Amino acid sequence: MGTLVLVVCEWGAAADVAAARKPQPNRATESQEVALFDAAWSGQTDTVRSLLAAGVNVNARDPAAKTALMAAAVNGYAETVKVLLAAGADVNVRDEHGETALMNAAFNGYVEILNQLVAAGADVNAAREGGDTALMDAAWNGDTRVVNALLAAGADVDARTLDGDTALMLASSKGHVDVVRSLLAMGADVGARNRYGDTAIDLAVEEGYLPVVRLLLKAR
Repeated sequence: MGTLVLVVCEWGAAADVAAARKPQPNRATESQEVALFDAAWSGQTDTVRSLLAAGVNVNARDPAAKTALMAAAVNGYAETVKVLLAAGADVNVRDEHGETALMNAAFNGYVEILNQLVAAGADVNAAREGGDTALMDAAWNGDTRVVNALLAAGADVDARTLDGDTALMLASSKGHVDVVRSLLAMGADVGARNRYGDTAIDLAVEEGYLPVVRLLLKAR
């Protein structure tokens, strides 16, 4: 019995030693990852460089699954984006809402960053859970520059949301004539219908956007 107790005690002591030697969460590293995100968010490119040089994970995530690249992209810091991409930032990672850095940049109208991300391999047709893409965001916002940049990068002009809406429908429903013109030039389907049976023309008529209606009728 005494031998058994001794063995148990020795095993427990060994387990305690092993536990003590087990790597613990590196609080310094976590702090640096937060610092990287904050620096990217505020466009402090030199700080971003220093943290990356110190070995901070370029693809570290915040509690909302956002990365430093997303933080820089959503706020329009092209130079910071360039540094993060050079360090191997993942251009297609998604946050908890299914958004990518390209979606962030496109929504806020940052064409230069959008082009940087596309050049780095960003998926221009990435969609959120509801099916909406960066092109749809830009069409809804009436941002012709972003629409044209996305179309030039290969965005699917007739991609649909789960409700069947297309970028053309969204632009038409908001009266964005120039965006409608750009989408039509790329062959957008004027006759497409959403789940409610509406076409882009129907939506433009409903909202009273006659210039858009005329443009759509001419393209039909």
